[in-house]
Amino acid sequence: MKNKFAIILIIILISAVLLFIGLRTRDNNKAVIVQYGKINQIVAATGKIEGANQAELSAKI
Repeated sequence: MKNKFAIILIIILISAVLLFIGLRTRDNNKAVIVQYGKINQIVAATGKIEGANQAELSAKI
């Protein structure tokens, strides 16, 4: 469980860095925001998977 949490944290950090770079360079701003949106969707999806795994584990216990 800790590994999955670490992966999600890394993804969030990468997305924050991308957004920061996008704000620094105005030309690439739209592209970075699109990428940031995609990363957020991935994080949301992994969060849902995490939740399903939690539910399965608690059901087994």
